[in-house]
Amino acid sequence: MIPQQRRRRDFLSHTAAERVARVLAELVGSYGREERGGWTLGIPLTKVELASIAGMKPRTAEKAFSDLRKAGVVVSHYRRDLLVPDLGRLWAFAGLGGQPRWAESRRSAASVRPVSVSRPAGART
Repeated sequence: MIPQQRRRRDFLSHTAAERVARVLAELVGSYGREERGGWTLGIPLTKVELASIAGMKPRTAEKAFSDLRKAGVVVSHYRRDLLVPDLGRLWAFAGLGGQPRWAESRRSAASVRPVSVSRPAGART
């Protein structure tokens, strides 16, 4: 199902907070990066832009985002990126089930460090 069709279906079957959580889950999946304490969105996003993506008025999105903060699903800081401390919690709040598969693969890929290979003295490259 293409994202526009899925969002249209979401408008009818989910609360505003769940819709915002679904949008955030999608954005973190596409642009997020794992940092100390959780996942950051990775792109600047205003509340008006979030409302537009979720298909709601800015005031409704603001209240929905506030509900997500109160539930501990997201943490936001003034002039800082949004932090999702627990992806599983975000996905559960959004009604998407458990932890996304891509999170584990990104985590294990990030933990792989390149191995340096030393060449014997005088070896040609």
